[in-house]
Amino acid sequence: MHPDLAAISNVWQADVRVDTLRAEHEHLVATVTTAIQAHKDAVAARDAAKIALDTVRSSERVNNRELDSYAQKRDVTKRMLDDGSAPNYAIAERQLANCIALVDELETKGLDLLDGIDKATVALAEAEKARVGAEADERAARQALAARDAPLRVELTAALQARERVWSELPPLYHDSYSELRRRKRVALVNVDDGSCSACHMRVAPQKLNEVLMKKAVHTCVGCGGYLLPG
Repeated sequence: MHPDLAAISNVWQADVRVDTLRAEHEHLVATVTTAIQAHKDAVAARDAAKIALDTVRSSERVNNRELDSYAQKRDVTKRMLDDGSAPNYAIAERQLANCIALVDELETKGLDLLDGIDKATVALAEAEKARVGAEADERAARQALAARDAPLRVELTAALQARERVWSELPPLYHDSYSELRRRKRVALVNVDDGSCSACHMRVAPQKLNEVLMKKAVHTCVGCGGYLLPG
């Protein structure tokens, strides 16, 4: 490998190391951020499920009070009809029929509400389970970040220092072109596969490839700008 290409390779490897460490830290931070939001969402979902259960239970209590009221009125009216004490027989009969219909309706509604309570109870249990899981995930994410934060900072400091060292050894001739590759998030070193750049698939002139193989010169791909490796 040409000495200049070796210097470029050293800088590239140093940058990959720095990028890897930064990416790891960013991933850990992003995981914590996501876990925190997921926990908040789980708490909100649990609270909503609790409100839903409280609401259906409240409706069931109201329904039961109405049911008891009409059931009592039905029974009283029936006794009055049975013992002949009703002031107005026709009105009492209509009132009895109305009470019977309302009791049937409220009993049916009560059954639906009981079913709703069962479903809401299950939903609340599932929401609470999800909340507990989200809380555990957040705690694990925070612990993972705490465990790696300090070591990562030490490793990153060392990697940056190493990068500065190899950068100082890179001939200034390549500073601008290399920095442009980094700015454009391009791969700095590219292989040549079957006469083409492995990154952008642009054909490489045989003479350029031969000079790279013979360590006579440093060439870049005309397509992506990556420095050509000898193989």
